[in-house]
Amino acid sequence: KPKAARADSSQSQSDLLAMSADRAKRATTKQQSELLNEELKMREEEQKWRTRRKKVTPVKRVYVPTQEELLREAKITEEYNTASLEALRRMEEVKKQKIMAQAKKKQHRGPKIIFTSSSKIHHDRRKPHPNTHMANGPSAPAAAPAPAAAAAASTEPGSREIVFFQRGALPKWLDAIGAPTQPKAKRCKVTGRPARYRDPKTKEYFSDAKAFKALRTHHHLQEDKTFVTQMLHIRDLIEAKRKEVQRFEERQAERNRQLGLSADGQIQHPMEAPPPPPPP
Repeated sequence: KPKAARADSSQSQSDLLAMSADRAKRATTKQQSELLNEELKMREEEQKWRTRRKKVTPVKRVYVPTQEELLREAKITEEYNTASLEALRRMEEVKKQKIMAQAKKKQHRGPKIIFTSSSKIHHDRRKPHPNTHMANGPSAPAAAPAPAAAAAASTEPGSREIVFFQRGALPKWLDAIGAPTQPKAKRCKVTGRPARYRDPKTKEYFSDAKAFKALRTHHHLQEDKTFVTQMLHIRDLIEAKRKEVQRFEERQAERNRQLGLSADGQIQHPMEAPPPPPPP
């Protein structure tokens, strides 16, 4: 009997443990379900709030005017442009009058140079002279030009340019100006014949292939000569710099010897110091 009682008690304890575990599991599941429902509610509220925040864009209606409205607007625009043009013309006229008035006030009293230029058709207004000589005589004039040729010559367009010098002598540079000189014909640098080509490298003119070859050969020789001269100059500079460094090292060695220092700048022991130089 005691064994049976102990078995029943152990069975009841296991049942109690299973029931308590089942209750705890159900409580955890219920808690998770509640949390999930709360999260879903929060998401729905947030979605509703975002939907309310969205602005509804109004639909733009494009108005198409009629032909009569376009004509009325064009008429108003024309009147406005005409009035603006007239106002601008009046302003330009007033400005021009002011400039003319200022120019009249400021009169130049010294020498002046006036330049006039005109282009028009000059008609021949010379009166014809009667022919008093006989046709077969020794002094018979040449035949008169045809009427059509004379008319064409009298109606040709022409230009006239006049320069006036008032109250002053002619400038000296006007007398010094001569006729424009004709450009000299280009000659070959090698042969002296008229040149047909120009070397873009040497800027010299030549007439044929042989002259071109001679020009380039001379140019290369000059370049070689210049290069050799430069190299000799560089060699002289290097030699001068080497001698200068040698003199500096000699002076430094003499200074160290006088101060009792070694070649590397260390102080020498009195016993190891070199003997003083002999008196001169």
